[in-house]
Amino acid sequence: MNITHVSFGFNTGGAELMMSDIMGIQAEEGHNVTLLLINDRYEEALLQKIPSDVRVVKVGRPSGSKNPLWYLKYNILLRRTRPDAVHFHQAKASSLTIPSRGTGYVETVHCLGAPVKKRGFIDRYVAISEAVSSDLDKRLNLHTAIIQNGINSRAITPRGGAPRKEGDPFRIVCVSRLDHGNKGQDIAIEALSKLKGSAGMPKIHLDFIGEGASLKMLEDMVAEKHLDREIRFLGNRPRDYIYSHLADYDLFIQPSRFEGFGLTVAEAMAARLPVLISDLEGPMDIIGKGKYGTSFRNGDAGDCARKIASAIGNHRELLALGAGDAYTRVTEKYDIRRTAREYIALYREVAAGKSHNRRP
Repeated sequence: MNITHVSFGFNTGGAELMMSDIMGIQAEEGHNVTLLLINDRYEEALLQKIPSDVRVVKVGRPSGSKNPLWYLKYNILLRRTRPDAVHFHQAKASSLTIPSRGTGYVETVHCLGAPVKKRGFIDRYVAISEAVSSDLDKRLNLHTAIIQNGINSRAITPRGGAPRKEGDPFRIVCVSRLDHGNKGQDIAIEALSKLKGSAGMPKIHLDFIGEGASLKMLEDMVAEKHLDREIRFLGNRPRDYIYSHLADYDLFIQPSRFEGFGLTVAEAMAARLPVLISDLEGPMDIIGKGKYGTSFRNGDAGDCARKIASAIGNHRELLALGAGDAYTRVTEKYDIRRTAREYIALYREVAAGKSHNRRP
Protein backbone atom coordinates (compact mmCIF):
# COMPACT_ATOMS: atom_id res chain seq x y z
CA MET A 1 0.00 0.00 0.00
CA ASN A 2 0.92 3.64 -0.46
CA ILE A 3 0.37 5.24 2.97
CA THR A 4 0.71 8.95 3.69
CA HIS A 5 0.80 10.22 7.27
CA VAL A 6 -0.06 13.92 7.57
CA SER A 7 1.05 16.09 10.49
CA PHE A 8 1.43 19.83 11.04
CA GLY A 9 4.86 19.50 12.61
CA PHE A 10 7.18 16.97 14.19
CA ASN A 11 8.43 17.87 17.64
CA THR A 12 9.16 15.78 20.72
CA GLY A 13 5.90 14.37 22.03
CA GLY A 14 4.16 11.06 22.57
CA ALA A 15 2.11 11.23 19.37
CA GLU A 16 5.10 12.07 17.19
CA LEU A 17 7.30 9.36 18.68
CA MET A 18 4.55 6.79 18.19
CA MET A 19 4.09 7.97 14.59
CA SER A 20 7.79 7.44 13.98
CA ASP A 21 7.55 3.90 15.30
CA ILE A 22 4.47 2.85 13.35
CA MET A 23 5.74 4.41 10.12
CA GLY A 24 8.99 2.47 10.49
CA ILE A 25 7.18 -0.82 11.06
CA GLN A 26 4.80 -0.22 8.16
CA ALA A 27 7.73 0.51 5.84
CA GLU A 28 9.62 -2.51 7.17
CA GLU A 29 6.66 -4.70 6.26
CA GLY A 30 6.80 -3.62 2.62
CA HIS A 31 4.50 -0.59 2.38
CA ASN A 32 5.42 2.69 0.71
CA VAL A 33 5.22 5.18 3.59
CA THR A 34 5.39 8.98 3.40
CA LEU A 35 5.33 11.57 6.18
CA LEU A 36 3.91 14.87 4.90
CA LEU A 37 4.69 17.83 7.17
CA ILE A 38 2.52 20.89 6.64
CA ASN A 39 4.24 23.49 8.81
CA ASP A 40 7.88 24.51 9.02
CA ARG A 41 8.13 23.67 12.72
CA TYR A 42 9.92 20.38 13.31
CA GLU A 43 12.95 19.05 15.10
CA GLU A 44 15.49 18.01 12.52
CA ALA A 45 17.16 15.65 15.00
CA LEU A 46 13.84 13.86 15.50
CA LEU A 47 13.29 13.58 11.75
CA GLN A 48 16.75 12.05 11.40
CA LYS A 49 15.62 9.17 13.63
CA ILE A 50 12.75 8.24 11.31
CA PRO A 51 13.76 5.09 9.38
CA SER A 52 15.37 5.96 6.06
CA ASP A 53 12.80 4.00 4.05
CA VAL A 54 10.08 6.46 5.17
CA ARG A 55 9.94 9.39 2.74
CA VAL A 56 9.60 12.83 4.36
CA VAL A 57 7.93 15.62 2.34
CA LYS A 58 7.95 19.17 3.75
CA VAL A 59 5.36 21.71 2.64
CA GLY A 60 7.14 24.50 4.55
CA ARG A 61 4.07 26.53 5.52
CA PRO A 62 4.83 29.12 8.23
CA SER A 63 2.78 28.25 11.28
CA GLY A 64 -0.53 30.12 11.27
CA SER A 65 -0.18 31.43 7.71
CA LYS A 66 -3.46 32.08 5.91
CA ASN A 67 -1.86 32.43 2.48
CA PRO A 68 -3.95 30.15 0.20
CA LEU A 69 -0.86 29.24 -1.82
CA TRP A 70 0.31 27.03 1.05
CA TYR A 71 -3.07 25.32 1.07
CA LEU A 72 -2.69 24.66 -2.66
CA LYS A 73 0.90 23.44 -2.34
CA TYR A 74 -0.05 21.06 0.46
CA ASN A 75 -2.81 19.45 -1.59
CA ILE A 76 -0.61 19.15 -4.67
CA LEU A 77 2.14 17.43 -2.67
CA LEU A 78 -0.39 15.17 -0.98
CA ARG A 79 -1.77 13.98 -4.32
CA ARG A 80 1.75 13.39 -5.64
CA THR A 81 2.24 10.72 -2.98
CA ARG A 82 -0.57 8.76 -4.73
CA PRO A 83 -1.89 7.39 -1.43
CA ASP A 84 -4.18 4.44 -1.04
CA ALA A 85 -4.75 5.70 2.51
CA VAL A 86 -4.12 9.06 4.20
CA HIS A 87 -3.71 9.11 7.98
CA PHE A 88 -4.26 12.46 9.74
CA HIS A 89 -2.80 12.97 13.20
CA GLN A 90 -4.44 16.33 13.98
CA ALA A 91 -8.00 17.48 13.25
CA LYS A 92 -6.84 20.71 11.59
CA ALA A 93 -4.83 18.78 9.02
CA SER A 94 -7.94 17.25 7.55
CA SER A 95 -9.57 20.71 7.41
CA LEU A 96 -6.98 21.79 4.81
CA THR A 97 -7.47 18.74 2.63
CA ILE A 98 -9.23 18.46 -0.72
CA PRO A 99 -10.29 14.80 -0.79
CA SER A 100 -9.29 12.67 -3.74
CA ARG A 101 -11.59 10.10 -5.27
CA GLY A 102 -10.41 6.57 -4.60
CA THR A 103 -8.37 7.39 -1.47
CA GLY A 104 -9.24 6.19 2.03
CA TYR A 105 -8.98 8.69 4.92
CA VAL A 106 -8.32 7.94 8.59
CA GLU A 107 -8.06 10.46 11.43
CA THR A 108 -6.68 9.62 14.86
CA VAL A 109 -7.76 11.58 17.93
CA HIS A 110 -5.01 11.57 20.55
CA CYS A 111 -6.51 13.47 23.47
CA LEU A 112 -9.66 14.24 25.43
CA GLY A 113 -11.57 17.34 24.36
CA ALA A 114 -9.84 17.52 20.98
CA PRO A 115 -11.51 20.05 18.61
CA VAL A 116 -12.65 17.39 16.16
CA LYS A 117 -15.14 18.17 13.41
CA LYS A 118 -17.01 15.52 11.49
CA ARG A 119 -15.93 15.59 7.87
CA GLY A 120 -17.82 13.65 5.26
CA PHE A 121 -14.73 12.36 3.49
CA ILE A 122 -13.15 10.83 6.63
CA ASP A 123 -13.84 7.11 6.39
CA ARG A 124 -12.88 6.16 9.93
CA TYR A 125 -12.11 8.12 13.06
CA VAL A 126 -9.82 6.36 15.53
CA ALA A 127 -9.53 6.95 19.29
CA ILE A 128 -6.38 5.93 21.17
CA SER A 129 -8.31 4.71 24.22
CA GLU A 130 -11.75 3.88 25.55
CA ALA A 131 -11.69 7.24 27.36
CA VAL A 132 -11.13 9.24 24.17
CA SER A 133 -13.74 7.18 22.30
CA SER A 134 -16.31 7.80 25.03
CA ASP A 135 -15.53 11.53 25.01
CA LEU A 136 -16.10 11.77 21.25
CA ASP A 137 -19.31 9.79 21.48
CA LYS A 138 -20.70 12.04 24.22
CA ARG A 139 -19.60 15.38 22.73
CA LEU A 140 -20.10 14.77 19.04
CA ASN A 141 -22.05 11.53 18.72
CA LEU A 142 -18.98 10.37 16.82
CA HIS A 143 -18.41 6.62 16.81
CA THR A 144 -14.80 5.54 16.47
CA ALA A 145 -12.57 2.56 16.10
CA ILE A 146 -10.18 2.11 19.04
CA ILE A 147 -6.52 1.42 18.35
CA GLN A 148 -4.43 1.83 21.45
CA ASN A 149 -1.02 3.41 21.31
CA GLY A 150 1.96 1.13 21.55
CA ILE A 151 5.55 1.13 22.73
CA ASN A 152 8.73 -0.64 21.70
CA SER A 153 9.28 -2.40 25.00
CA ARG A 154 12.38 -4.16 23.70
CA ALA A 155 14.18 -0.80 23.51
CA ILE A 156 13.56 0.02 27.20
CA THR A 157 16.13 -0.92 29.84
CA PRO A 158 14.42 -2.82 32.67
CA ARG A 159 14.95 -1.92 36.32
CA GLY A 160 16.55 -4.50 38.57
CA GLY A 161 14.47 -6.04 41.31
CA ALA A 162 16.46 -4.79 44.29
CA PRO A 163 14.91 -1.96 46.33
CA ARG A 164 16.93 1.15 47.08
CA LYS A 165 19.67 0.82 49.69
CA GLU A 166 19.09 2.09 53.20
CA GLY A 167 19.97 5.78 53.35
CA ASP A 168 19.62 6.36 49.61
CA PRO A 169 16.97 8.84 48.45
CA PHE A 170 13.74 7.51 47.00
CA ARG A 171 13.88 8.59 43.37
CA ILE A 172 10.74 9.58 41.43
CA VAL A 173 10.49 10.60 37.78
CA CYS A 174 7.78 12.38 35.79
CA VAL A 175 8.03 12.52 31.99
CA SER A 176 5.67 14.94 30.24
CA ARG A 177 5.23 18.38 28.74
CA LEU A 178 5.47 21.09 31.44
CA ASP A 179 1.85 22.19 31.34
CA HIS A 180 0.59 22.06 34.90
CA GLY A 181 -3.04 22.81 33.98
CA ASN A 182 -3.08 19.59 31.98
CA LYS A 183 -0.21 17.46 33.24
CA GLY A 184 -0.49 18.38 36.94
CA GLN A 185 3.17 18.75 37.89
CA ASP A 186 2.16 21.22 40.63
CA ILE A 187 0.22 18.42 42.33
CA ALA A 188 3.39 16.32 42.60
CA ILE A 189 5.35 19.30 43.95
CA GLU A 190 2.68 19.99 46.56
CA ALA A 191 2.69 16.30 47.54
CA LEU A 192 6.45 16.34 48.12
CA SER A 193 6.08 19.49 50.18
CA LYS A 194 3.61 17.66 52.43
CA LEU A 195 5.99 14.72 52.86
CA LYS A 196 9.19 16.68 53.50
CA GLY A 197 10.35 16.24 57.05
CA SER A 198 7.75 13.61 57.92
CA ALA A 199 8.86 11.17 60.61
CA GLY A 200 10.46 8.03 59.19
CA MET A 201 10.32 9.35 55.64
CA PRO A 202 13.50 8.99 53.54
CA LYS A 203 14.77 11.78 51.36
CA ILE A 204 12.70 11.98 48.19
CA HIS A 205 14.09 13.26 44.89
CA LEU A 206 11.84 14.10 41.95
CA ASP A 207 13.04 14.70 38.39
CA PHE A 208 10.83 16.34 35.78
CA ILE A 209 11.77 15.47 32.19
CA GLY A 210 10.21 17.74 29.60
CA GLU A 211 9.80 21.37 28.63
CA GLY A 212 6.81 23.68 28.39
CA ALA A 213 5.13 26.95 29.22
CA SER A 214 4.75 26.13 32.95
CA LEU A 215 8.49 25.87 33.63
CA LYS A 216 8.85 29.29 35.32
CA MET A 217 5.70 28.84 37.40
CA LEU A 218 6.83 25.40 38.56
CA GLU A 219 10.37 26.59 39.33
CA ASP A 220 8.91 29.42 41.42
CA MET A 221 6.70 26.94 43.27
CA VAL A 222 9.69 24.72 44.04
CA ALA A 223 11.63 27.72 45.39
CA GLU A 224 8.68 28.91 47.45
CA LYS A 225 8.33 25.50 49.10
CA HIS A 226 12.10 25.17 49.64
CA LEU A 227 12.35 22.02 47.54
CA ASP A 228 15.34 23.11 45.44
CA ARG A 229 17.44 20.19 46.69
CA GLU A 230 14.68 17.65 46.13
CA ILE A 231 13.35 18.60 42.69
CA ARG A 232 15.18 19.01 39.39
CA PHE A 233 14.00 20.11 35.94
CA LEU A 234 16.03 18.17 33.39
CA GLY A 235 14.45 19.66 30.26
CA ASN A 236 13.76 17.61 27.16
CA ARG A 237 15.73 14.41 26.79
CA PRO A 238 15.93 12.15 23.72
CA ARG A 239 13.83 9.03 23.89
CA ASP A 240 16.99 6.89 23.96
CA TYR A 241 18.03 8.70 27.14
CA ILE A 242 14.62 8.19 28.76
CA TYR A 243 14.45 4.53 27.78
CA SER A 244 17.86 3.84 29.29
CA HIS A 245 17.36 5.92 32.47
CA LEU A 246 13.87 4.97 33.65
CA ALA A 247 15.59 2.07 35.37
CA ASP A 248 17.47 4.54 37.60
CA TYR A 249 14.30 5.43 39.50
CA ASP A 250 12.13 3.86 42.18
CA LEU A 251 8.72 5.23 41.10
CA PHE A 252 7.14 6.82 38.04
CA ILE A 253 4.42 9.42 38.60
CA GLN A 254 1.87 10.82 36.21
CA PRO A 255 -0.22 13.45 38.07
CA SER A 256 -2.23 14.63 35.03
CA ARG A 257 -5.54 16.43 35.42
CA PHE A 258 -6.52 15.42 31.87
CA GLU A 259 -5.12 12.48 29.90
CA GLY A 260 -6.54 10.42 27.06
CA PHE A 261 -4.05 7.57 27.34
CA GLY A 262 -0.62 7.96 28.94
CA LEU A 263 2.10 6.50 26.73
CA THR A 264 4.78 7.28 29.34
CA VAL A 265 2.91 5.14 31.89
CA ALA A 266 3.21 2.15 29.58
CA GLU A 267 6.90 2.92 28.99
CA ALA A 268 7.56 3.05 32.74
CA MET A 269 5.81 -0.29 33.20
CA ALA A 270 7.97 -1.73 30.42
CA ALA A 271 10.97 -0.58 32.49
CA ARG A 272 9.51 -2.66 35.35
CA LEU A 273 9.05 0.51 37.35
CA PRO A 274 6.17 0.93 39.83
CA VAL A 275 3.75 3.61 38.62
CA LEU A 276 1.50 6.11 40.42
CA ILE A 277 -1.13 7.90 38.35
CA SER A 278 -4.14 10.16 38.84
CA ASP A 279 -7.35 8.17 38.51
CA LEU A 280 -8.25 9.18 34.97
CA GLU A 281 -9.96 6.66 32.72
CA GLY A 282 -7.24 6.41 30.05
CA PRO A 283 -4.24 5.81 32.36
CA MET A 284 -6.40 3.67 34.67
CA ASP A 285 -7.05 1.32 31.76
CA ILE A 286 -3.29 0.88 31.33
CA ILE A 287 -2.88 -0.23 34.95
CA GLY A 288 -5.94 -2.48 34.80
CA LYS A 289 -8.05 -0.26 37.06
CA GLY A 290 -5.44 -0.56 39.81
CA LYS A 291 -4.40 -4.18 39.40
CA TYR A 292 -1.00 -3.33 37.91
CA GLY A 293 -0.26 0.07 39.45
CA THR A 294 -1.39 2.65 42.00
CA SER A 295 -3.60 5.71 41.64
CA PHE A 296 -4.58 8.80 43.62
CA ARG A 297 -7.64 11.03 43.39
CA ASN A 298 -7.30 13.41 40.48
CA GLY A 299 -6.12 16.85 41.65
CA ASP A 300 -5.73 15.79 45.30
CA ALA A 301 -2.15 16.52 46.45
CA GLY A 302 -2.86 15.11 49.90
CA ASP A 303 -3.93 11.78 48.47
CA CYS A 304 -0.95 11.85 46.14
CA ALA A 305 1.36 12.33 49.13
CA ARG A 306 -0.26 9.40 50.96
CA LYS A 307 0.15 7.15 47.94
CA ILE A 308 3.82 8.12 47.56
CA ALA A 309 4.37 7.29 51.24
CA SER A 310 2.60 3.96 50.72
CA ALA A 311 4.78 3.22 47.67
CA ILE A 312 7.89 3.82 49.78
CA GLY A 313 6.64 1.54 52.54
CA ASN A 314 5.59 -1.24 50.16
CA HIS A 315 8.31 -0.82 47.58
CA ARG A 316 9.53 -4.40 47.56
CA GLU A 317 6.02 -5.68 46.74
CA LEU A 318 5.54 -3.04 44.04
CA LEU A 319 8.85 -3.98 42.42
CA ALA A 320 7.75 -7.62 42.31
CA LEU A 321 4.49 -6.58 40.66
CA GLY A 322 6.38 -4.40 38.19
CA ALA A 323 8.70 -7.23 37.22
CA GLY A 324 5.86 -9.74 36.91
CA ASP A 325 2.23 -9.21 35.97
CA ALA A 326 2.52 -5.48 35.18
CA TYR A 327 5.43 -6.07 32.79
CA THR A 328 3.63 -8.95 31.11
CA ARG A 329 0.48 -6.86 30.63
CA VAL A 330 2.19 -3.89 29.04
CA THR A 331 4.42 -5.90 26.71
CA GLU A 332 1.50 -7.97 25.47
CA LYS A 333 -1.28 -5.38 25.26
CA TYR A 334 0.65 -2.27 24.21
CA ASP A 335 3.18 -3.60 21.73
CA ILE A 336 3.91 -1.09 18.95
CA ARG A 337 3.84 -3.77 16.25
CA ARG A 338 0.28 -4.60 17.17
CA THR A 339 -0.60 -0.91 16.86
CA ALA A 340 1.05 -0.60 13.44
CA ARG A 341 -0.64 -3.73 12.10
CA GLU A 342 -4.08 -2.74 13.36
CA TYR A 343 -3.72 0.51 11.43
CA ILE A 344 -2.68 -1.40 8.30
CA ALA A 345 -5.81 -3.54 8.59
CA LEU A 346 -7.90 -0.37 8.91
CA TYR A 347 -6.21 1.26 5.91
CA ARG A 348 -6.94 -1.82 3.82
CA GLU A 349 -10.55 -1.75 4.90
CA VAL A 350 -11.13 1.89 3.95
CA ALA A 351 -9.06 1.63 0.76
CA ALA A 352 -11.01 -1.43 -0.37
CA GLY A 353 -14.21 0.56 -0.04
CA LYS A 354 -12.82 3.18 -2.40
CA SER A 355 -11.07 0.93 -4.90
CA HIS A 356 -13.86 1.06 -7.48
CA ASN A 357 -13.48 4.84 -7.63
CA ARG A 358 -9.70 4.91 -7.87
CA ARG A 359 -8.24 6.55 -10.90
CA PRO A 360 -5.68 4.55 -12.85
